Amino acid sequence: MADDSLAAKVTGLVAGSDDNQSGLMSELNSFLTSGGLATIAQRAESHGLIQEFNTWRDTKHPESTSAETIETLFTPDELKKFSHGTGQNTSGVVSALAMQLPRSVRLLAERE
Repeated sequence: MADDSLAAKVTGLVAGSDDNQSGLMSELNSFLTSGGLATIAQRAESHGLIQEFNTWRDTKHPESTSAETIETLFTPDELKKFSHGTGQNTSGVVSALAMQLPRSVRLLAERE
């Protein structure tokens, strides 16, 4: 599946029609498909969160995670980039990523 098709699938399934969420999904998708997924997996492993990451990957409908987990898996600069790219404040980005990251990891796992 082409990255463009994956972006459309993830955005459509997770974000629906909300423009802010759609923008964040595009930013997240770009990050994850350009090596960020491996980076997140490595960070999860190094911070004792690999079981949670694996659950996202292996569960058909993974549950949201915590803001603390998002702040552990993403650097402050990455969160600021998401915020800048979407027009949302960092707190809003963290909250949205808590819901969207697990689902995105699952969708990318299906692609493999």
